[in-house]
Amino acid sequence: MKSKKKLATGLAVVGLGLAGFGAGAFADNQFWAGHTNIENIQADINILQTRIKDKNTQIKQLKDVVGDAKTELGNEQNKVKDLQTQLKQQQDAYKQLADAKNKNDQANAAKLQEQINKTQQAIGDGKAKVDAKQKELDQANQKLADANAKNKDLQDKLTQANGDVAKKDNDLGQALKDVQDTQNKADQAVEETK
Repeated sequence: MKSKKKLATGLAVVGLGLAGFGAGAFADNQFWAGHTNIENIQADINILQTRIKDKNTQIKQLKDVVGDAKTELGNEQNKVKDLQTQLKQQQDAYKQLADAKNKNDQANAAKLQEQINKTQQAIGDGKAKVDAKQKELDQANQKLADANAKNKDLQDKLTQANGDVAKKDNDLGQALKDVQDTQNKADQAVEETK
């Protein structure tokens, strides 16, 4: 009878030991799976951070392009203003020549009209350049807006990934607590069956 009791006790201890080992192996596998998930999330976060950095660099470059385009637009607008002033002066000179009616009136008027025509052509060309610069500025502003939208999207993904990491940390903490509780219970069973 005593040998049966010892055999039963031994089998119980071995059974509890194997159960503890199985629970430990299961928790160990869960721990490594969770660890792998966390590493994957951290790699994703690194990718998102690199993309955000790249988008921020692109945004800075686009802002520089916008600044250059604004400067060039201002220069072209100043040229147009100067040409308009010249045109006004030439028109005034033309009127004075017409009023003077001297013997060279027709020859001078023709030359002056030719200058006026050239000035008007230059104004037209200047306005075309201003329009082209404005179009470039509009395109650069659109690219900047698109880059800002992409940057916000990446920032939202980074925030979501950080939330996922925090949840995985909580899950891992609970798994470690469960493993410790199981270990304590197995130790208690071994102690009680001595």
